[in-house]
Amino acid sequence: MDNQAPSTKKAYEKYSRDYEAFRLDRPHSESLLLAFMADQSKMKAPTTLWTMFSLLKKYMALECAFDLVSAIRIVNFLKTLSQSHMKASPFVFKRGNLSLFEDRTI
Repeated sequence: MDNQAPSTKKAYEKYSRDYEAFRLDRPHSESLLLAFMADQSKMKAPTTLWTMFSLLKKYMALECAFDLVSAIRIVNFLKTLSQSHMKASPFVFKRGNLSLFEDRTI
């Protein structure tokens, strides 16, 4: 993990720490990681969960000697979340709104 960008390294450390706090003394398994991802899905967007899954898969392979191979149940879970996810569109100023905004701030 030393050759990765600082933000990726921070995310790797945070997600692995969160997973270990969730895991407690239970053995590593696909079912446990799926339960963790389901718990995290209440607070995080599917795009974040995909990143989390990628980093946790790497963490489990490198530091826990646990290979998830395909983890098909987790992948299917994330695909289902991604399909039903509605991205929030940002507010865009229209020309009339922009001039109204400028008038109020001056």
